[in-house]
Amino acid sequence: MAKILVIEDDLTIRTALLKMLSAENHEAIAAPEGQTGLDLAQKHQPDLILCDIMMPGCDGYEVLARLRQNPATASVPFIFLTAKTARQDIRQGMAMGADDYLTKPFTRQELMEAIATRLNKHASITQPYIQEMRQAVDRLNQLAYCDPATQLTNRILFHQRLQEYLDLTKEPVALLLLKLNATMPDGMPLDAATAEALAIAIANRLRKAIPQNEAIARLNSNTFGLFQSVVHRRDAATLAQDLLSSLNEPCRIDNNTLQPQFSIGIAFTSDNGASASNILEYARLALQTAHQQPGRYQFYNPEVDAWNNRRVWVLQHLERAIAQEELHLLYQPQVNLISGRIIGAEALLRWQHPDVGIVYPAQFLAVAEETDWIVEIGEWVLKTACACAVQWKAAGHPGMKLAINLSARQFRKLDLPRAIAQATSQTGFDPQLLVLDITEATLHENRGIEGKTMHQLRQLGVQLAVDDFGTGYSSLYHLRQLPLDCIKIDRALVAELGEDDDALSIAKAIVGIAQSLQTRAIAKGVETDAQFNLLRQIGCYAAQGNRFSPPISPSELQQLLQTTPRL
Repeated sequence: MAKILVIEDDLTIRTALLKMLSAENHEAIAAPEGQTGLDLAQKHQPDLILCDIMMPGCDGYEVLARLRQNPATASVPFIFLTAKTARQDIRQGMAMGADDYLTKPFTRQELMEAIATRLNKHASITQPYIQEMRQAVDRLNQLAYCDPATQLTNRILFHQRLQEYLDLTKEPVALLLLKLNATMPDGMPLDAATAEALAIAIANRLRKAIPQNEAIARLNSNTFGLFQSVVHRRDAATLAQDLLSSLNEPCRIDNNTLQPQFSIGIAFTSDNGASASNILEYARLALQTAHQQPGRYQFYNPEVDAWNNRRVWVLQHLERAIAQEELHLLYQPQVNLISGRIIGAEALLRWQHPDVGIVYPAQFLAVAEETDWIVEIGEWVLKTACACAVQWKAAGHPGMKLAINLSARQFRKLDLPRAIAQATSQTGFDPQLLVLDITEATLHENRGIEGKTMHQLRQLGVQLAVDDFGTGYSSLYHLRQLPLDCIKIDRALVAELGEDDDALSIAKAIVGIAQSLQTRAIAKGVETDAQFNLLRQIGCYAAQGNRFSPPISPSELQQLLQTTPRL
């Protein structure tokens, strides 16, 4: 069954066409004139279009011309229906890109044969390409989400599956992070091949120990993770002890008997670990303690509830900070990795407290999101950053883009189209140079409001940068529907480039995914020349980090643009 759009101003003919198409089990959509037909074509993406030529206002020739100019509809098969039989009329339509030309009156058989011919031809052309793209996406997904040596889930997909599991279950969940220490029998470090062979052997032991294989992952070269529902904390302790017993057994690799030694860090959802990121962080802290004495496990058990103390402090001081203008913005340049030119800057929020000094966003934004202060802060950031970015044009950088981070709650609470329109009109900043830096999780949480908001953002020309890409919430199809400017490679992954082959493989996959989406990859947190060179070699478009410039004040950025346009 095909979806067919009929654009015909004659009601009698239009009704007859709809009946014929429905009788042939096609899904038929109708428009009484050209402009409505163009709108429906954009909205429904039909498989074929039947269009009259002589219509008031936007005639068939104009409809065809505008369809062919739009990438979304350029390849849709198009058949003209008309009473015009002159040869020059037929030539004109075919020259403009029509696929066929039926003169009225025509029989039902003629119509159905023309439709079948065009659909079959279109399928024969596009199907191999679609299949090839699907295979390429499958390969990229395999590379991006699976550890190539052990075939275990990697940290990206593990984060996604853990969050999905936490969302679905009401039972307590224990997360275990397992760190491997091993050397050659003579005490020398393992070579790369032996380390990978040992990792494969350890992965096989884990598969035998944990029935739910999707709950196991290799997070980096020597760290594994797993999660499981538990009734009591002692259940997690028993599991950890069993794992230490089995995993620490000697392992025969290439005629060498290796003695693995594991440390395990354990965290629970009851440790305020309601999100995957939180529980992973708590388990990581526990693992740091356990690793000081290898061969044991350690529960996360903070001596003081630092978060609650910080929350109370923020609630006491943030309102005054807003009123007394203690908030300010710094800007970190984004650099093209081929030319070295500064192509944009990311606005970074800071709080300069008169007594304690700099307070970073991670320390106060989560609290602000519990109140309406987050709306006020979001509007202030937009206006302040746009006003600063206007000056970049005067410095000879008219095309520099401005990236602004938005949290999930800001995206939901702040009337983005109104706030952006107001900020850009008041400051004179071009909204087409504005990029909203949003995590995949934020996009996932806001899918309910996304349609209207994204349409309004498109109208303004605003684009999105997907941050923390790979934490696992967005399908490639969903991302393709968004006004994407770039995909950002997370700083944690960049930090391991040159030290972990898996990190480089994942970075390559993310660059490939960005290219498949016809957008660009930007790396965050680039600190060293080695990271810079590797990113440039794999085709990453741009980067930001202390290797180029730390976050700097507006005046320092202005001076940098004037004196050092290439970094």
